[in-house]
Amino acid sequence: EARIKQTLISTRGGGVKNPEPDSYRVRNARLWHKAKSLPAAFGKWYMNQMESHELLTKCISAGFLALVGDVCAQELGHYLTSKNDQRFNNNNIHHTTSEGERFDKRRMFAMYCDGFFCTGPILHYVYEFYEKILPIEDESNLCDTDTMTPQQKSKAARKRFQAALLHVLFDNIFMAVFYVFAMMVVTSILEGRYDHLSHEIQNDFVPAVKASWVASLMGLAPMQLISFHFLPMELRVLAVNFQDVIWVMVMSW
Repeated sequence: EARIKQTLISTRGGGVKNPEPDSYRVRNARLWHKAKSLPAAFGKWYMNQMESHELLTKCISAGFLALVGDVCAQELGHYLTSKNDQRFNNNNIHHTTSEGERFDKRRMFAMYCDGFFCTGPILHYVYEFYEKILPIEDESNLCDTDTMTPQQKSKAARKRFQAALLHVLFDNIFMAVFYVFAMMVVTSILEGRYDHLSHEIQNDFVPAVKASWVASLMGLAPMQLISFHFLPMELRVLAVNFQDVIWVMVMSW
């Protein structure tokens, strides 16, 4: 009994049975600090890459996120197909992958190439063109707000919002047609379906454009408006690439 009491006392008091409780707190604090610093370190590294290799960095990001969107679309397709099989016991449902494969690797490669060689460069130059024609970050918006009157601040904010809104509207209504067409052509060629390309464009192009418009109305366009309004020019492509994860899922599905 005396030995048990001594053990309890030493444990409560941080004695021998509880080795260096302060060291645990220090270690946990260091781990928490490292965990918090990882996003900041990655952001700093990414911005350094943007400064030294802006176009290449945007292309890699676009390709990777297009790949993520296609993987999510294929995973969703497998899930819905399995649920449909369980409900209706239908064994004649078409699968895009061969037996034993969960993901269509050629399709994934095609989507990455579309993002790297097509989406990334196009968005880079198109958004620069938008900014030259109708700048969001003009001199009035970039000047020191401390020296501006309330009326000037309100006018600058309204002008910035209107410019961002026009960018997003043109991008989602008109340029979306070109984005869909480019994706269909690139993926069809890389997946070996170029013999059926004309048939796919005749039958699937208009529904795909409509699906893109619906996705924009359902939330992608407002998210793009927020990113265009608040983010600097060099980060808008990355923001849209993140939104394109959902867009690629819609187009792939």
